[in-house]
Amino acid sequence: MTVSKIELFIIKIEDNMTTILKKGDIISLQNIKNYKVTFVVNCNLFRIKSINVNTLELYGVDGDVLMSDIHPVHINGVDDVDIYYDPIILPDCIECGDPVPLRKKNRSYYVEVFKCETFETLKNKSFYDVIQEQNLSYVHEVQQFLKDRFNEDSLKINRIFFS
Repeated sequence: MTVSKIELFIIKIEDNMTTILKKGDIISLQNIKNYKVTFVVNCNLFRIKSINVNTLELYGVDGDVLMSDIHPVHINGVDDVDIYYDPIILPDCIECGDPVPLRKKNRSYYVEVFKCETFETLKNKSFYDVIQEQNLSYVHEVQQFLKDRFNEDSLKINRIFFS
């Protein structure tokens, strides 16, 4: 028997509201103790690995997770504080024999970084301004905006691994 894979699903988030979640979106578990996490985590944040008919798989969690056990992550500086922005940066052009510049990964809270990031394609507005204008309230909404606009979201979970 093959289990069909689904590209997205809709969940109820509040009394009269629903939202769409997709593969790759960052979510949290309602009760993390109900699942076997494959590493010791410092946060309740997981990325959707695949979506099945009634369950989904998460990176870092053994077995299937019930759709009713997940929640979208609020953009509030508390629930999403362990998320950082890690964009792809094109390498510098260097001459033969010149030292290769090293870049240190910025693991600061992504919203603070977004306040400083501006792009011509966004009419020189910061990512933060666009999030406010679009009324984005959840991390997965930001991810989907970045994927739609730039073809990848670059949001990462800042966690400590103890496999």
